Amino acid sequence: MTTPATGPSQTFVLREDAPNRALAIASVSAVVGAILMVLWGANGWSAAVLVIGILLLAFGVALVVAAILASRRRRQTVEVTETGLTLNDSRGARTVRWSEVRQVTLNGPRLALLTGDGTEVAAQVLNPGGRSHTTFMALAQAVQTALDADRGYRSFG
Repeated sequence: MTTPATGPSQTFVLREDAPNRALAIASVSAVVGAILMVLWGANGWSAAVLVIGILLLAFGVALVVAAILASRRRRQTVEVTETGLTLNDSRGARTVRWSEVRQVTLNGPRLALLTGDGTEVAAQVLNPGGRSHTTFMALAQAVQTALDADRGYRSFG
């Protein structure tokens, strides 16, 4: 989602879609495990059925927790201002001033701001969706606009 600019700053939140496949597998696993445990108790089946039911239920719960944690870690918040860019992700917050940026590259799903001699990656934003991810493309446009403004570039048109 994009927060519209109310002044010289724009904030972009980039995150992947919900991990539906992992959640579906976890749900099926937990339900099958619970059913096995109920059937074990109702029919007096072997303890092996109870163990399998407990393992399936535990696997389902663990998979849900892992999927949620992984999706939260992949979330990135990017603020583009007149003076620079602030990237906040699972590794913490990093700010890069436009005056430090020597080059911006877009290689596949990665938007990288290079500093120094143009080889040091100061910040890197990953595209969480396909090539047409609207928030990512709006971020790339905002970076271009802010960097052009910092450099004093004007459009003739």
